[in-house]
Amino acid sequence: MRSFFFCKNDSVSYPIGGGNHIMISIQILVQNDETTIERLLDSLVSLDPQLLVGDLGCTDRTIEMCKERGAHIFKLDGSDMSKIRNRLIAAAHYDWVMWVEPWEVLVDVAPIKKAIASQPSLPYNLRIITSDMMTHEVRLWNKKDGYHFRNPVCEYLDVSGATMGRMNCSIYSDGKKQVPLDVLQKWHKAEPASPEPIYYEAFYYLSNQEWEKFISKATHYLFDRKRSTQSAIMLKYYLAIVLCHVKKNAKEAIKHTIECLAVRPLMAEFWCLLGDIFYHLAGDYAKSKQFYHNAAIMGSYRWGDDIWPMEIAKYEEYPRKMMTSCDALLEEPPTIVRITN
Repeated sequence: MRSFFFCKNDSVSYPIGGGNHIMISIQILVQNDETTIERLLDSLVSLDPQLLVGDLGCTDRTIEMCKERGAHIFKLDGSDMSKIRNRLIAAAHYDWVMWVEPWEVLVDVAPIKKAIASQPSLPYNLRIITSDMMTHEVRLWNKKDGYHFRNPVCEYLDVSGATMGRMNCSIYSDGKKQVPLDVLQKWHKAEPASPEPIYYEAFYYLSNQEWEKFISKATHYLFDRKRSTQSAIMLKYYLAIVLCHVKKNAKEAIKHTIECLAVRPLMAEFWCLLGDIFYHLAGDYAKSKQFYHNAAIMGSYRWGDDIWPMEIAKYEEYPRKMMTSCDALLEEPPTIVRITN
């Protein structure tokens, strides 16, 4: 599990690029990532970047492998991840900066080259694909625009109010950063007025299947929050999943799911969840089939520049499979079940 440190030594000089050099600096934080780092470095070769590698305490061959690719190594210590990443931004020789994780692979560099050549400079979202989930994160930006990372953990580049550039570029990931609970709790203690530690604590409990604690933290976060924000809607969605599949509380699950659909009616995940509620808890297969049908049809109309998370299977495979199941069950004698709490 990764620990968190702050940069203390970045004294290094940089050669001036020339010719066909893309002029981009890429930062990577590593801690015993020798099993994945080579794939990442191979995927970056055609960008010919300045590699800024932050050593968070490697004891394997990770640093040696990075040095073989000409990376500049920074020995790090400390606890605030945003300060570390912001320090590496300051160390970047080029204006264009990108960050990647050591367990990721960049699929296509052509859109990045095009973005760097375009004017004016904009921050860019890249698709992050992990298993069956696709999300978007700001990974490429021009440091002259002054954007910086925020949060001591679960850090992200704050581009609030900026016009985002569109980029058809994906990163495949076979892992994710795990933040220990005690680190999240220390963050919460240090910033008791901030709702963000509560948000990440909720997902920690969700990933560890601690259902009651998840429900408590999710409810705390959602209380009196703006209901249309992406973080609030997605947390409400996962709360509805737990209420449906774990707590068997159809009434509350339906309520939260409909609130999600009121904000994002084209998200197939929400229609599929309504289908699940009526399929598993009510035995109303006709209504359930209609919700799955909505997922298959309406989900296909999501906008091309939509950056909300996407569970890929929920847009074709899963709803069609469930419609087939509904058809089979509808051929049997119907069973009426009243929805209760």
